[in-house]
Amino acid sequence: MNNALNNLRAWWIFMAMIITSSVAAMSAVPSAPEDLEAANNGNNLSYWTFLKWEMPNNSPTFNRFDFYVAEGFTSSLAEFTLKDTLSYLQDSIPQDSSGHYFHALGEFPKGDYTAYVTAYNADGESAPSNLLEFTILGSKVDSRIYFTNDYPENLKLTKNTAWTYDIDAECKEDITIKYEIADAPQGMVIDENTGVISWTPTEGGSYQFLIYAYEDGNEDNKAPFWMDVYVYNCETPPVVRGTVENKDGEPIKQGKVYLYTAMVDSTKGPRQFWGGIENGEFSFEADAGQYEVVVVANGYKPIYLPKDGNTEYIPLECGVSVTFAFELTKNDWNKDYIRFTAYPQYSDKKASIGEEWSFDFEAEAKDDDAEVRFRLENEPQGMTVDALTGVVTWTPTESGYHSFNIVAFDANDNAVEARMSTYIDVMTCLEPIKVTGTVYYEPENPGDELVPVRDGAFAVLISTEEIDSTNQGKHNEYKAPIIDGVYSIDADAGTYYLWFGGRGEFVDEYWENSLYMSDATQITLECGNNYTFNPLVEEYIFPTTYQVSGQVRDEDTGEGIPYAFVEVIGTEDSNYRVFTIAATDDEGYYEINLYENYEYIFRASADAFGNIPPMGDSSEYIRYIPEYYEDVTDIMEATSFVVTENLVDIDFDLQKAASYDNKLVGAVLNNDSTGYVPAWVVAFLVETDPNNKEHLNWGLTTKTLANSGVYSFENLFPGDYILLAFPEDMEYAPGYYLQGDLATLNWKEATRITVNATDAYYGNNIRLPKMKDIIGSGIISGRIGKKGKDGGIVKGQGEPIPGALVYTVDQYSNIVKFERTNQIGEFHIDELATGKYNVIIDKVGYNQLSMWADITDENSEIDIDSMTMNEAPTSAEDKIFAEISLYPNPVVTQLTVNLGTLTSDANICLVDLTGVTLYKGTVSSNENHKIDVEGITSGMYYLKVTIEEEVTVLPVSITK
Repeated sequence: MNNALNNLRAWWIFMAMIITSSVAAMSAVPSAPEDLEAANNGNNLSYWTFLKWEMPNNSPTFNRFDFYVAEGFTSSLAEFTLKDTLSYLQDSIPQDSSGHYFHALGEFPKGDYTAYVTAYNADGESAPSNLLEFTILGSKVDSRIYFTNDYPENLKLTKNTAWTYDIDAECKEDITIKYEIADAPQGMVIDENTGVISWTPTEGGSYQFLIYAYEDGNEDNKAPFWMDVYVYNCETPPVVRGTVENKDGEPIKQGKVYLYTAMVDSTKGPRQFWGGIENGEFSFEADAGQYEVVVVANGYKPIYLPKDGNTEYIPLECGVSVTFAFELTKNDWNKDYIRFTAYPQYSDKKASIGEEWSFDFEAEAKDDDAEVRFRLENEPQGMTVDALTGVVTWTPTESGYHSFNIVAFDANDNAVEARMSTYIDVMTCLEPIKVTGTVYYEPENPGDELVPVRDGAFAVLISTEEIDSTNQGKHNEYKAPIIDGVYSIDADAGTYYLWFGGRGEFVDEYWENSLYMSDATQITLECGNNYTFNPLVEEYIFPTTYQVSGQVRDEDTGEGIPYAFVEVIGTEDSNYRVFTIAATDDEGYYEINLYENYEYIFRASADAFGNIPPMGDSSEYIRYIPEYYEDVTDIMEATSFVVTENLVDIDFDLQKAASYDNKLVGAVLNNDSTGYVPAWVVAFLVETDPNNKEHLNWGLTTKTLANSGVYSFENLFPGDYILLAFPEDMEYAPGYYLQGDLATLNWKEATRITVNATDAYYGNNIRLPKMKDIIGSGIISGRIGKKGKDGGIVKGQGEPIPGALVYTVDQYSNIVKFERTNQIGEFHIDELATGKYNVIIDKVGYNQLSMWADITDENSEIDIDSMTMNEAPTSAEDKIFAEISLYPNPVVTQLTVNLGTLTSDANICLVDLTGVTLYKGTVSSNENHKIDVEGITSGMYYLKVTIEEEVTVLPVSITK
């Protein structure tokens, strides 16, 4: 079980790296750090852990790392608090030749912890890195158990030969220590009293297992010890030897020859052997099996055997020597190179408006005959460089971050060059403005002694100037940790909001005592002055948690699906955000603790995340269709829970998916395509067979990748699809993909994408409309249901419609707010300003509803009561409403009305918001009826269509 969980954890880290990577990133925020690990992870960590991580090569500039830590092993980001901040990046963080960064993080009490790291620049904070679990065991003077063994390296055993190893652990206190083993290979045992391991291996390969030493009667006092052993198949191992030369027949001085287990090898565990090249020769022992060979040497192209397309691997037999002769070719890039020897550190990058800034960049070439020269690329206006000396000078005229490239090149060979990207941080003020203060908890009683907040929180100055693609170099944020209640921020002149982030210590708030930025007091900072702000904040009380548990099963067999994932998605404020993820055990069971009084939905998936086939064998790989509780594939219809008690039997029966080799890919963008919008995307299968309505409202949901807005569907059932994007960013409204245009609010107008069994479809980018930010006290509410025989849900004959989208659109065609109907079909839209609103209700598989509501001071709460929606055409009556189309809409001069394939005529009326009829007419079933609107002013109108005593109302937007 532990091996399986370790594999699952590796997959989760891998998926987290994918999710947090940048794909066609459109933001200047740094990319997420990658491959976070504890460099000394393993045994007997005390008080500190030493972290190691990387940054993607294409990441935007960053100048700080923030480290977040949670107690225990957890994936819930709500449990993390800021532990440390590492600024002055170039001065303070050692970086090795492979691009790794390092930082010692501590001190900690003994226990289990989870950590992640983010990168930061003036444009904001990156997404989190992968989550890292580590254990702090404390000092040996504590009461903990610790191992006295050194970590055994290169344990090499022989098949069918008995092996023993003595594990020793101690404790300062007089306790009885017992031993146990986890993930042991078949036949391996440990004496629980002495710690002696005994094993006679019967199969060659590499093995990893875990030894525990624990206090008898108290398993909380427990220490782990990982071990790796390698079992040879051969008593007399094969020898691999040979020579390595260059094209001229000269021996390669240094390098390595590697053997890797071939994919066709069924021996347990991966295997690797290698030997060093010394003066053109190598020789080392290996083991029987089939291998791939890699030969590497600095400055030469590596050799890979077998070559591309060749499936014949290198066989080795016991007691047999194999000899190779390799010839290496020099790399094309192994020319004489240039490198920088002087470049600006953090303090060198500071400048002020009107003050000349300069720096002497120095570079040297490996070739003594090279003539090093310098040039600038993408430099700010007015910056110059002395081509001979590398001295860059500039007198800035505008504050902010200004980036540029400096290139050192050989004047005799322009192809030989080195390029460095850097930036200058220009301040308006000659000296930074100090913003300081002490953050106190709100006293229980007036006059009580003020208590400063604890560590782990932040004070942040946020510029009131909107930062967009035209001024990304502007200073938009300054941040400092709160330590023992005290903060100190260095800032530049400007107008800001001051925000205090509690990180679980207190409730976040803006100065002064505001929960929202819109209500916060603005602060204007001027050069030469310092400022003090001492807020009183409310202590954060962690909510009670309850346990949610259940099983993920195969719908056909009823058996549990091991290593599946259950996503817990929060639904607060009309939004969807992944709160945490739980993994099932080897019988498909899961359990997870959640905060009380929050609303959640649950989604189970097993494809790609769990149920992973053996390497090289996909014959038993089963695909499943992800589902929400219960038996729902469309996130808009998912059942939600407000957790107020333990929930059991939240089970999922997943349906097996057929296997198709297709793909549907695109991105969710903002209205002008200048940035991505994080979103959920639903692919609705709207047509497979005209007589089969089963799939009409069947939607498969996915999540866009972080930092890219990219979504991807694979293995889709062939048919016609429409796409709905539901944003996480509440600045934008949901909408359906409309090729070459902004997303539409009407699913019938959406572009249909015909997906075949084996094709890939790219570039289906969904541009979401931005909503207008209007705040007021108006409320519009109601309830939506399917049309019933006696008028729908009012008389109990109709069924509530969950997941319908309800938009409020003002009379100028601006989308103001939206909401979803809940499980009983209700919606509630608040904070509406006074004015007339077109309330549009849309749901895939139903005819769209539209009606007007007027919010006034006297009529600020409007209940539009219970309304019913007609399902998409399955009868002659429903078909009337499904066939009506208006275009173009918005319209400038002429509106066209078409009845599709209907055989009946229609009476139409164009009406304004006050109810005045502007046009009347009759539309024949076989014509495109034209309405001249050129003389009508811009605004929102509606068209009333009457066919055989059935009436529908459609919104019309007229723009000039």
